[in-house]
Amino acid sequence: MAFIYDLTDTWNNAGISFNGIKLNVTDTASASGSNLLNLQINGVSKITVGKTGTVTATGIIESTTGGFKFPDGTIQTTSSLGIVGPAGPQGPQGIQGETGATGATGATGPQGPKGDKGDTGATGATGAQGIQGETGAQGPQGAQGPQGTKGDTGDTGAQGPQGIQGIQGDTGPAGPTGATGATGATGPAGATGPQGIQGIKGDTGDQGPAGATGATGATGATGPQGPQGVKGDTGDQGPQGPQGAQGIQGIQGEQGAGLSILGTLASESELPATGNAGDAYLIDGDLWVWADTDWENVGNIQGPQGATGAQGPQGPQGVQGETGAQGPQGIQGATGATGPQGAQGVKGDTGETGPQGIQGETGPQGPQGIKGDTGNTGATGATGATGPQGETGPQGPQGIQGVKGDTGWPRWCNWSTGRDWATWNPRHSRHPR
Repeated sequence: MAFIYDLTDTWNNAGISFNGIKLNVTDTASASGSNLLNLQINGVSKITVGKTGTVTATGIIESTTGGFKFPDGTIQTTSSLGIVGPAGPQGPQGIQGETGATGATGATGPQGPKGDKGDTGATGATGAQGIQGETGAQGPQGAQGPQGTKGDTGDTGAQGPQGIQGIQGDTGPAGPTGATGATGATGPAGATGPQGIQGIKGDTGDQGPAGATGATGATGATGPQGPQGVKGDTGDQGPQGPQGAQGIQGIQGEQGAGLSILGTLASESELPATGNAGDAYLIDGDLWVWADTDWENVGNIQGPQGATGAQGPQGPQGVQGETGAQGPQGIQGATGATGPQGAQGVKGDTGETGPQGIQGETGPQGPQGIKGDTGNTGATGATGATGPQGETGPQGPQGIQGVKGDTGWPRWCNWSTGRDWATWNPRHSRHPR
């Protein structure tokens, strides 16, 4: 290697005082032999520049031009031939030169000793929750606990509101009224029909696990009376009573004008432009009827519920007339209070089945009732196969010391009476062991 450092710089501004090499040392404490510059060959110093500015060289210091300038300001360009006088006093320290350029970075020094352990850092933020692990295998089934006390019967839930009545179907044309026929002789009462087929028996519930047999406890006090049992099946119908006398037939009323409710509309604006006599629509509870040239609101056709009248005495049965055509179904009124049950009349002929009305919308579901009582416990199932014996559990804590028992009798005494054996049975010459 021809050189270690081969530095090149360019000075190109006459207004700046450049430095080729600048070293600025902050000397807060150092030995007097400290040097700003120490040039060596084979470990031997050749030129040194001390921290006070003293330049020491082991060889010749040569000035080819300009000579040497001394502290008093004089410059000597040639050597003096006169007698060398005594050394003058040391001049004042010269002005500190400008700091040289920063030298190259030295080699990395050896690693220092390990420092003391630092303080514990602040706790880091909690990490995100890990993915949930898979569900472990189900453990063995524990022993069955004792049956809990039967809970009280819950209150019956409130009944949901009644659904809206469906739209009435169209009424068929009324047939002509037939002549009243002669009253036929009353036929004998029909025999009671056979009882309906009994429903299919429900499946037997799963048998509960057999509990361990507990020790027989003392007889408990008589418990309160249990709830009333399920209502039994209805008994067979009794024989029909004798037929009452037939009442006088009432006067037939005049035939009313036909009325056909065609449907329900949301507002008056949905009414058709024209209609036929008897056409009607329901709008918000009011009945709109076609009256020759326009639709007329005849009002709300459902009046307030009247009080239930007293039941009158049953009159004699009149002559049975022919079955008339079924009239249009009226709007359902509010349910009145239930009156007392009257005597059963003679069964009339079955009328013709009317047209089925449009099904009403289903009302909102009522709130769920309170959970009923738990059903009776099923019969004890067959004992299952004995499972493998489980591992012995850890020993439990020692129980509380029991109450000290009464002092026992001597072993020669009768255990049931406490009397001395020799007195009780003098035939024994010695005490039994």
